[in-house]
Amino acid sequence: MKKNILLLCLTITANANLQSFYQKSVKHLNYQETYRLQKEANQASEQSITSNRYANFSIDASQTLTKAQTVSNPFNITDIGVSDTLDLFNKSRYQIELIRLDTQSKETLLRIQKEKLFISIVEMIGLYHQTQEKLELHNSLLNEQELIYNKLQSLQQSGAISKLIVVEFKNALTGLESKIIKEQNSIEQMQKQLQLYAPNESIPSIENSTLTATKEEFVAHNPQATLNNIASQQVMLQSQALKDKYLPDITAGVNYQYNDDPTAYGNSYGVNISFHIPIGLGDQKEKEAIKVHAMSLKSQNETYKIEREQEFISRYQNYKNATQQLNMLTQNLEEYQNSFDMVKKAFLKKYIDFNTYIQSLSQLITIEEQIIDVRYQKNTEAIIVNSISLL
Repeated sequence: MKKNILLLCLTITANANLQSFYQKSVKHLNYQETYRLQKEANQASEQSITSNRYANFSIDASQTLTKAQTVSNPFNITDIGVSDTLDLFNKSRYQIELIRLDTQSKETLLRIQKEKLFISIVEMIGLYHQTQEKLELHNSLLNEQELIYNKLQSLQQSGAISKLIVVEFKNALTGLESKIIKEQNSIEQMQKQLQLYAPNESIPSIENSTLTATKEEFVAHNPQATLNNIASQQVMLQSQALKDKYLPDITAGVNYQYNDDPTAYGNSYGVNISFHIPIGLGDQKEKEAIKVHAMSLKSQNETYKIEREQEFISRYQNYKNATQQLNMLTQNLEEYQNSFDMVKKAFLKKYIDFNTYIQSLSQLITIEEQIIDVRYQKNTEAIIVNSISLL
């Protein structure tokens, strides 16, 4: 317990802005408010069923006008009755329990929605910053290469190099400019999409994170399995309710009859108690079918557990792979940079051709892009797994 609290504090502290953005997204999408209204509706239904157990009153009234051959004038018979259907055997307890399970089900669905929202937000913010860093890298590269392009133009004008080299270099710059435009548009699009979740909020950063949650902690938080368990309990309750179906419904009431028939005994009062016992010939088969359905739902729990374990394994392996690649690429980046610097000098002195220069430049760009990619993959996977495990 203490470990979980400590990890939760560390996770929230390291990504406070991210947590704030997520919470404001939940509020903006009215997830919590929708659940609150659903819960209140269920509570009202539960209170209604409870109050009606012994106070399910009804009023019946009828009036009959009769003309008889032996009576000179027609006469009226007026009946007024008040009755109360009593749930002496508490058959309504199943309805109440089903309502409570429905509330739990809606709460679990809310957890599933919030988990999906959190993952979407983290991944989108990660991709947003990842693209932004690549844009900065490519803009810096473009500025550097434009300086080289200007030098090549001077060399071409002096006749030191051919025009073909200048044209090929310009084509390479055009390709880089095209990539920059695409990245700028992607960033603008993602920025607008994120603002839909939390309007007027600045996009938080993705902090450097370490995956600390265990598989057991991640699998323990499995709202889909919880939802399946609730569905199984709901079906079993329906089966149990069928057993009590044959318990009688009891109705007690009082009646008053106003009768102006001159040949009758006048007005009368009465008290009645009635029993209603339903008989359903197909209930046994229905009960068996419900039990089979409940067992089928329960058997799916293992499937949901395996799916959750697979999700953890996948995210953990992504994190591990990204961490290892990040360490390897970072260690080799300086070597690639030094190698490229030597190639660039040799190219400007015409010791090597254009293709060799472009090949060396492409290798350096690839390394720097990969570092950005794996760093964000490492951090987003760590944040997602750590946060989900502590929800």
